[in-house]
Amino acid sequence: MMRETPNSNDENLTTYQLAIEKLAKLKSEEIFSNEGPEHAAFVMGNIFINAQSKVRIFAGDFNGDVSNNAYYIDGLQKFLNKNCSNLTVIFEKSPNTNSTAYKILTSPKFHKKVELRILGNEIDSKAPFHFAVGDSNMFRIETDTEKYTAICSFNNQENSEKLIKHFDEFLLDKSSIIAKQTTN
Repeated sequence: MMRETPNSNDENLTTYQLAIEKLAKLKSEEIFSNEGPEHAAFVMGNIFINAQSKVRIFAGDFNGDVSNNAYYIDGLQKFLNKNCSNLTVIFEKSPNTNSTAYKILTSPKFHKKVELRILGNEIDSKAPFHFAVGDSNMFRIETDTEKYTAICSFNNQENSEKLIKHFDEFLLDKSSIIAKQTTN
């Protein structure tokens, strides 16, 4: 079941959503912060929508606060329906198999585009905790996973490449496969 946006915040959330969409469309280099699951869903949805080929996510477990959000799900599906899209997710702990996003990622329709892994060892304390990178220029780094506080950018190759390096280290050294994409 997808989470509905609370009515009391509709106007503020709509304003925030439009501002995020504008930053993404303009490929803004601005580094901005966000907080809360709805804000996280708007940023992630725009990373999915604007990524052309590759999204990497280091996540907790897809508890549903963000991964069940309709905006997040819409962006995820748009990304996965692109011809050359590829998504890799490394989970910090066992994923919530009831998450809407998890169900999409494990559906047969996308099995050639998705690789899911679970972290096998302790996290390097110098690595960002949860993060996502779209292509090699968009990112969202969570600095507080309980409040979903993060810093983000839709056009910052330098920071995105640093995150990709951390992600690749997790991929090579510290994760085990849950579901791996296959090739034709």
